[in-house]
Amino acid sequence: MNLYATIVELSRLDFNKVKYFSVKIEEKEHSEFMDFQFRMRNSHPTQLGEMNALIREIGEKYGANREQFRDERKADALPPETFQYFGLDDLEPDNQFGLRLYCLRLSESVVILFNGDLKTAQKVDDCKNCRGHFKLANRITSKIDDAIVQRHIRPIYKDIIGIEDFEFEI
Repeated sequence: MNLYATIVELSRLDFNKVKYFSVKIEEKEHSEFMDFQFRMRNSHPTQLGEMNALIREIGEKYGANREQFRDERKADALPPETFQYFGLDDLEPDNQFGLRLYCLRLSESVVILFNGDLKTAQKVDDCKNCRGHFKLANRITSKIDDAIVQRHIRPIYKDIIGIEDFEFEI
């Protein structure tokens, strides 16, 4: 079965330095990022709050610089490896921040947020929570990279030109 997706603007996540987007898969009710928000709100609210604060901080203060993200093959992820978590999470009493949000940093002012989960293994391929999100993020990243090379879409300042007519198979 062929599934198609589109890039959608996250209108509430348009900050001084970064505008965030997500991807909506045709048969799902919400974008990948909103699915992440709804699921993590119930299971890991403290870590989700920290992740959302990081997204805002990057958007308002730093911009989407390479050091703000971690490499995840073709895709990127939050938080960066340098992130320090000082919160206390009832579900993570050792204060280990394991939440991963996969994304694609197109420029210093455009980021596409995908989905993620709590990473429970050293290697993502060994983590039942994150493995599917990781693989999907890398597949989508390849499709978006190809679309940019073929000039179907273009990131320009805080926008992505051409997404209104851009649908891709995943």
